[in-house]
Amino acid sequence: VRDALLLVLRKSLFSRQVEVRKIAVGGYLLLLKKFNVLGSGGGSVESQSSQLSSSQSQSQQVQVEVHPSSSSAAASTSGNEALCLEILGILRRCLSQQDEVKALLYEGLYEVFCGNVKIAESVMELLVKQLQVYYQEEEDLGPPIKCELCVTVSGGKATRREPLVQLVQCLQLCMGHFQAKAASREREGQEVSAPPVMGEANSILQSLVERMASADMEDFELDRSADFTSGSSVGDKNRITCLAVAGTYETLLEYCYSTGDFRKESCVQCLKLFDKCVKVYDLLQEKPRRQEGAGPGGVAARRAGSSSSAPVVTKVACSSLSLRCIISLLHSLFIDVTPSHQEPLKVLRESSGFVKYILEVAQQKIQQIHDKGVCSEPFHYSPSKIFKSCCSMGKILFRQVETGSHRDVGRRDKGKSVQELCLDVFSLLLQTIKIRYPSDREAFFSNVNPDFGEETKLSEKAHFFIKHFQRLITAVLNGTVREFVSRDIPTLVACILQLTSDLAPESSELEQVFQWVSSQCKEQHIDDLNASKALLSLLLSTSVQTGAIKVVRRLSRDIHFHLGDIDEDVEVEAQTCFAVVNPRTASSCATSVLLGCLEQIMADAEWVLASMRSEHSPSLLEEELLLDGDTSTDQATQSESKFTSLCDALKPVVEAFHELVQCNVPTGPLTEGLLKGITKFYGLLSNVAKYYVFLYATLQHISINFRKLTDMIGTHLSQQVYALLSHIQDPERVLDAEEEGQEKKAKKKGKGGDKA
Repeated sequence: VRDALLLVLRKSLFSRQVEVRKIAVGGYLLLLKKFNVLGSGGGSVESQSSQLSSSQSQSQQVQVEVHPSSSSAAASTSGNEALCLEILGILRRCLSQQDEVKALLYEGLYEVFCGNVKIAESVMELLVKQLQVYYQEEEDLGPPIKCELCVTVSGGKATRREPLVQLVQCLQLCMGHFQAKAASREREGQEVSAPPVMGEANSILQSLVERMASADMEDFELDRSADFTSGSSVGDKNRITCLAVAGTYETLLEYCYSTGDFRKESCVQCLKLFDKCVKVYDLLQEKPRRQEGAGPGGVAARRAGSSSSAPVVTKVACSSLSLRCIISLLHSLFIDVTPSHQEPLKVLRESSGFVKYILEVAQQKIQQIHDKGVCSEPFHYSPSKIFKSCCSMGKILFRQVETGSHRDVGRRDKGKSVQELCLDVFSLLLQTIKIRYPSDREAFFSNVNPDFGEETKLSEKAHFFIKHFQRLITAVLNGTVREFVSRDIPTLVACILQLTSDLAPESSELEQVFQWVSSQCKEQHIDDLNASKALLSLLLSTSVQTGAIKVVRRLSRDIHFHLGDIDEDVEVEAQTCFAVVNPRTASSCATSVLLGCLEQIMADAEWVLASMRSEHSPSLLEEELLLDGDTSTDQATQSESKFTSLCDALKPVVEAFHELVQCNVPTGPLTEGLLKGITKFYGLLSNVAKYYVFLYATLQHISINFRKLTDMIGTHLSQQVYALLSHIQDPERVLDAEEEGQEKKAKKKGKGGDKA
C-alpha cells in the first residue's frame, strides 16, 4: 500500500495540471506531518500546539498504512527516517514548479518542522538554500532581496514566480519555534546544541531585519514615479514587487517581535519595519488613484486630508501577520503590566499608527473568519483553536473598551481613535461568534469576563455586556466621555442588538433594554443621523420582541407632525412623543426605519398565517368533522384564538399606515417604500380574509376582532390611501420632482468638471 501510494503521488507531482500537483504536494506533506520518525520522544521539539486540520480518523489511517512493519525498532527508525528524507528530496523538485505549488509547500513545511523533529534540520536546509537564491549577501550590490527574480514577464504579462513572503514567513516561523524551545530547555537546565543551519538561518533573518529597516523604496526601483498601470506588464510587475516587499516587512516585523524578548532595541526595530511597510502600502493605494485622471492639486489635497500614521492595510492586501502574533501584540499593547516590559512596550504604545495598524489587521482576520470560517494563516487552525483565539482577542478588546486605558499620543488625524477601532473589532467579533459558533456563545462570554460564576445564565451574561454598552451610549449622549463620540453610537447599538438575541422574549432583562432605549429616544435631541437611526432601530426591534408594537403608532404620529400633511390646509396636532424625531430625522431616517419595522411585522404575520393554514387544512378539517364534531369544534376555537391575536397585532400597523399615508413624504425612495409597504399590507389583509372565510365554515359567526380590523381599514386607511395616490400623481408635484432631479444631476456634473 505504501509503495502504491508513493507512486501515485510521484506521478501526480509532475502532472500537467497545477491542481493535481498541489494535491500531490498536500499528500506528501500529510505523510511528513503524521509520519513521525520513531525515536523522536515526547520531550523534544516535536511536542507543540500546531495541528493538522484533517480529521483524526484520516490521520490514523495514514499512519497505519505508511508505517512499515519490522521486528527491529532500530531498523524501523532508520527506514522511517530514510523515507521521510526521500520525500523531502522529491519535494525539493517542487521548487522549480509554479508559484501556487511552492506557496502550498511553504505553508505546510512549518508544521512538518514542528511535528517531525528528526527531519527538522533537513527542512531548514531546504528553506535556507531556497532563500539564498533571492538573498543578496553583499550589502554594496543592492537591496537585501532580489525582487527582480521573483517576477517573470512573458507575452506582455507579469506573473509572480516565487512566493517570497511565504518563504520568509515559513523560515522565520521555524526559527522562532526552535528558539522558543531552546529557551525553554535552557530554563530547565538542559544543554542545547544548535545545528549549523540554524545559526545560518538566524544570521540571514537578522541581516534581513537590519537591512530592510534601512532600505528605501528606491532600492527596489519603487518610487512615486514608477508605473502602476493595471493591465500593463510594467505596472503589474511593480505591483507584484510592492506586495512582496510589503509582505516581507510584515513577516520580518513578526519575527523581530516574537524573538525580541521585549527588548527596547527590538521594539524600535519593529517600528522601523512598520514605517517602511506603511510607505509601500501608501504607494500601492495612492499611485493608482493618481493615474486615474485627477490633477496634482487633487492628489495633494487628498494626501493633506489623510493620515500617514494610520495605513488602511486591509484595503490593499491580505496581511502576512499570523493570528497568534496579532493576539500577542494586542496583549502587549493593552494589558501587559509586567514591570520589565513597560519601557520597551512604551515605544510601541506611543505610536498611534502602529496600534491602529494592528487593530486593522485584527479586524481583517475576524472578517475572514466571519465570511469563511477560517482566516489566512501560515499554518492550519482547527475550528476549536480559532474559537479560543477569538475568546482571547475578545477579552483584550472588551477590557480596552471598558477601561479606555490607551490614549492616542499626539493624535492629529481625523480618523478613528484606538478606542473606536477596538469597539469596531469587538462588534464584528460578536457577529462572528453568533454566526460561526452559536452554541459556544456562553463560553465566549465567560472567557471575555472570567468573573461570571458557574451558575450564571446566558441571559444574565448577555445583559451584563448590554448594560455596559448602555452606559457608554448614555455617556456619549451626555458628553461625559472623551473616548467615544456620536458616530460610535451605531456600533454600540449594533453590539446591543447582537446581545439581545440571547435574552428570553418578554423577560425582565429585555424589558429593561426596551424601557432604557425608549427613555433615550424620548429625552435626547440628537443631531447625528446615523445615531438617531441606530437608536430608533433598537427601539422598534425591542418593541417587537417585548410585544409593545404600539410604539409604531406613536412614532408614526411624530413623523406626521414633522413632515406635515399632504393637505396644506390641515394642521397636524402637536403631540410629539420622541425627541429624537425632528424635521431632519423624520425625512431622512425615521420614516425608512419605521417602514422597515412594519415590513418585518408583516413578514412575521405572513409566517404565522402560513403556519395556521398548514395546521388546519380543509381536507384535515373535513376528516375531523366526520370523525368527531367536538374535536373539530375545539380545534376551530383554538384557531379563532390565534386568529384574534393576529388581528390585534395588525391594528397598530393599520394605525401606523394611517398616519404615514397622510404625511407629506418627499418624492423619491421614501415615497416608493411607502407605496410598496401599503401594497404588501393589502396583500397580507387579503390572505387574512381568505383564511377567515375558511374558518367561518366551522365557526358560523364573525369574529369581533376581525370585524373591528376591517372597519378600521375602511374608515382609517383606504380613504387616505386614495388621497395619497392623488397627491403623488399631482402634475405640479411630478414637475417639481423632475426639476429637482435635474438640478442634482447638474450639480454632480459641475463637481466632476471642477475635479477634472
